[in-house]
Amino acid sequence: MRWQEVGTKKLQEFKINEEVNGTVTAVCQAGADINVGAEEPAFLHVSSIQDNFLMDARERLQKGDKVKVWVTRIDYKGMKVTMRETQREQKTIAKGLKLSNLIPGEELGGEVTGVKPFGAFVNVGAEQDGLMKVRNINNGLVKDLAQLLKKGDKVVVKVRGFVRQKLELELAETLPRLPPVDGFLGLEDQPLDAKVFRQISPTSFLVEVPLPGSTAAPVIAYMKDEWSQQMDLKEGDMVTIQVTYVDVPKRQLSVEREAPQVQKRRR
Repeated sequence: MRWQEVGTKKLQEFKINEEVNGTVTAVCQAGADINVGAEEPAFLHVSSIQDNFLMDARERLQKGDKVKVWVTRIDYKGMKVTMRETQREQKTIAKGLKLSNLIPGEELGGEVTGVKPFGAFVNVGAEQDGLMKVRNINNGLVKDLAQLLKKGDKVVVKVRGFVRQKLELELAETLPRLPPVDGFLGLEDQPLDAKVFRQISPTSFLVEVPLPGSTAAPVIAYMKDEWSQQMDLKEGDMVTIQVTYVDVPKRQLSVEREAPQVQKRRR
């Protein structure tokens, strides 16, 4: 049912819980594709059409119907929406939650109450705030968390569990302050400059990848480097990398370091 009637708006321009109007472009038993003006159709699951049980989406919707929906998820698989306002409200801060009732994997709405170099504290409506450690935000691809999250930001989080009776959370959405990666489309497998800013292990690093010819903030990417032990790579070094995959919805890049012998041949 994918890739039928679409618009031009980038997925990352939408926000979780945003209300949008759309048109049904295709329907099957499991759900419907909705054109909300995005570059690909949003998916509306049959369970997100109405509060009462619905066996077949075709009993309620048909192609061409105009619908009001709310964005519930944006990830590498695309956008998901709901027609049920009750589902939308689940992503706002609930009141009176008990830590003892929270289940790992459960998604909650929250509000950032503080940002530290090691992570962000989030109020989800429970007795105490939960902690999102940096490694659980944007897959750990973070250089300066204070540039991505601010006190008062509304976020969607997922319960990871409890550590020493403290609630641990992970981010369940794409942060709007992450730099977009659309400009890297078409640059896959081309040599690009990057700067090492954190070493994770002897052969893995986080690197800053600026978009050629752009003044936008560089994208933080994970780079595994089998050549680092031979080249004594360290933080602050400039390296030549190749982009292997561009994940536009999640605003992430997959990169690998170019082999030294390839660089020598190019010179």
